Amino acid sequence: MIMKRSKNREKLPGLWEFGCAKGVLEKSLVERIQEEYESDFGLQIKVLCNDEREDIQPIPLAMYEVESEQGKDKGIITMAEIVNDVDVEKFCGTKHTELRWISEDEVDSFSEPAVADFKNTLKMVFKRLKEEK
Repeated sequence: MIMKRSKNREKLPGLWEFGCAKGVLEKSLVERIQEEYESDFGLQIKVLCNDEREDIQPIPLAMYEVESEQGKDKGIITMAEIVNDVDVEKFCGTKHTELRWISEDEVDSFSEPAVADFKNTLKMVFKRLKEEK
Protein backbone atom coordinates (compact mmCIF):
# COMPACT_ATOMS: atom_id res chain seq x y z
CA MET A 1 0.00 0.00 0.00
CA ILE A 2 1.25 3.48 -0.85
CA MET A 3 0.07 6.86 0.42
CA LYS A 4 -0.01 10.31 -1.16
CA ARG A 5 1.04 13.13 1.16
CA SER A 6 -1.33 16.07 1.44
CA LYS A 7 -0.27 19.10 -0.61
CA ASN A 8 -0.46 21.28 2.51
CA ARG A 9 2.23 19.25 4.32
CA GLU A 10 5.38 21.19 5.12
CA LYS A 11 7.72 18.37 4.10
CA LEU A 12 7.46 16.59 0.77
CA PRO A 13 3.94 17.83 -0.11
CA GLY A 14 1.99 15.83 -2.68
CA LEU A 15 4.52 13.00 -2.97
CA TRP A 16 3.72 9.29 -2.83
CA GLU A 17 5.33 7.49 0.10
CA PHE A 18 4.87 4.62 2.54
CA GLY A 19 3.65 6.45 5.65
CA CYS A 20 5.78 7.06 8.73
CA ALA A 21 5.87 7.32 12.51
CA LYS A 22 8.13 9.28 14.82
CA GLY A 23 9.69 7.49 17.76
CA VAL A 24 9.08 8.69 21.30
CA LEU A 25 10.92 7.85 24.50
CA GLU A 26 7.94 6.29 26.28
CA LYS A 27 7.08 3.67 23.65
CA SER A 28 8.77 1.08 21.49
CA LEU A 29 9.20 1.63 17.75
CA VAL A 30 6.73 -1.18 17.09
CA GLU A 31 4.07 0.46 19.29
CA ARG A 32 4.56 3.87 17.65
CA ILE A 33 4.43 2.53 14.09
CA GLN A 34 1.26 0.56 14.83
CA GLU A 35 -0.38 3.54 16.59
CA GLU A 36 0.42 5.95 13.76
CA TYR A 37 -0.93 3.68 11.04
CA GLU A 38 -4.12 3.14 13.04
CA SER A 39 -4.47 6.89 13.59
CA ASP A 40 -3.51 8.06 10.09
CA PHE A 41 -5.04 5.33 7.92
CA GLY A 42 -7.38 3.24 10.08
CA LEU A 43 -5.00 0.35 9.51
CA GLN A 44 -4.27 -2.25 12.13
CA ILE A 45 -0.85 -3.63 11.30
CA LYS A 46 1.60 -6.15 12.65
CA VAL A 47 5.14 -4.88 12.16
CA LEU A 48 7.52 -7.61 11.01
CA CYS A 49 10.08 -8.01 13.79
CA ASN A 50 13.16 -10.01 14.60
CA ASP A 51 11.72 -12.24 17.32
CA GLU A 52 14.95 -14.22 17.68
CA ARG A 53 16.31 -11.48 19.93
CA GLU A 54 15.27 -10.50 23.43
CA ASP A 55 15.06 -6.86 22.27
CA ILE A 56 12.32 -7.31 19.67
CA GLN A 57 12.59 -4.57 17.06
CA PRO A 58 11.32 -4.03 13.49
CA ILE A 59 13.35 -5.69 10.74
CA PRO A 60 14.80 -2.82 8.70
CA LEU A 61 14.26 -2.94 4.97
CA ALA A 62 16.08 0.33 4.29
CA MET A 63 17.27 3.53 5.98
CA TYR A 64 16.48 7.06 4.81
CA GLU A 65 17.37 10.70 5.41
CA VAL A 66 15.41 13.80 4.41
CA GLU A 67 16.46 17.41 4.81
CA SER A 68 14.69 19.40 7.52
CA GLU A 69 15.13 22.72 9.28
CA GLN A 70 16.95 20.90 12.10
CA GLY A 71 19.33 19.14 9.72
CA LYS A 72 18.40 15.65 8.53
CA ASP A 73 15.48 13.53 9.67
CA LYS A 74 16.52 9.90 9.71
CA GLY A 75 14.39 6.80 9.79
CA ILE A 76 13.96 3.18 8.88
CA ILE A 77 11.62 1.57 6.42
CA THR A 78 10.20 -1.69 7.66
CA MET A 79 7.49 -4.05 6.48
CA ALA A 80 4.21 -4.84 8.17
CA GLU A 81 1.25 -7.10 7.65
CA ILE A 82 -2.17 -5.44 7.44
CA VAL A 83 -4.48 -7.09 9.98
CA ASN A 84 -7.82 -5.44 9.14
CA ASP A 85 -9.55 -4.74 5.84
CA VAL A 86 -9.30 -1.19 4.54
CA ASP A 87 -11.36 0.42 1.78
CA VAL A 88 -8.86 2.65 -0.01
CA GLU A 89 -11.71 4.23 -1.99
CA LYS A 90 -13.31 5.59 1.19
CA PHE A 91 -10.09 6.86 2.80
CA CYS A 92 -10.30 10.43 4.10
CA GLY A 93 -7.29 11.72 6.00
CA THR A 94 -5.53 14.97 6.81
CA LYS A 95 -1.85 14.01 6.44
CA HIS A 96 -2.51 11.99 3.28
CA THR A 97 -5.11 12.46 0.56
CA GLU A 98 -5.03 9.07 -1.09
CA LEU A 99 -4.19 5.41 -0.44
CA ARG A 100 -3.74 2.80 -3.08
CA TRP A 101 -2.50 -0.70 -3.59
CA ILE A 102 0.38 -1.15 -6.00
CA SER A 103 1.39 -4.42 -7.60
CA GLU A 104 4.87 -5.50 -8.55
CA ASP A 105 3.92 -5.18 -12.23
CA GLU A 106 3.06 -1.48 -11.76
CA VAL A 107 6.32 -0.38 -10.12
CA ASP A 108 8.41 0.32 -13.24
CA SER A 109 5.62 2.25 -14.96
CA PHE A 110 4.71 4.35 -11.90
CA SER A 111 5.38 7.95 -12.96
CA GLU A 112 3.80 10.19 -10.33
CA PRO A 113 6.01 12.32 -8.03
CA ALA A 114 7.28 10.24 -5.11
CA VAL A 115 9.82 10.27 -2.30
CA ALA A 116 13.46 9.37 -2.97
CA ASP A 117 14.13 5.72 -3.82
CA PHE A 118 10.39 5.02 -4.05
CA LYS A 119 10.63 2.44 -6.85
CA ASN A 120 13.78 0.84 -5.43
CA THR A 121 12.10 0.46 -2.05
CA LEU A 122 9.02 -1.14 -3.60
CA LYS A 123 11.22 -3.56 -5.52
CA MET A 124 12.97 -4.48 -2.25
CA VAL A 125 9.59 -5.16 -0.62
CA PHE A 126 8.44 -7.45 -3.41
CA LYS A 127 11.79 -9.26 -3.39
CA ARG A 128 11.58 -9.80 0.39
CA LEU A 129 8.00 -11.06 0.08
CA LYS A 130 9.10 -13.66 -2.46
CA GLU A 131 11.98 -14.76 -0.21
CA GLU A 132 9.63 -15.28 2.74
CA LYS A 133 7.28 -17.60 0.81
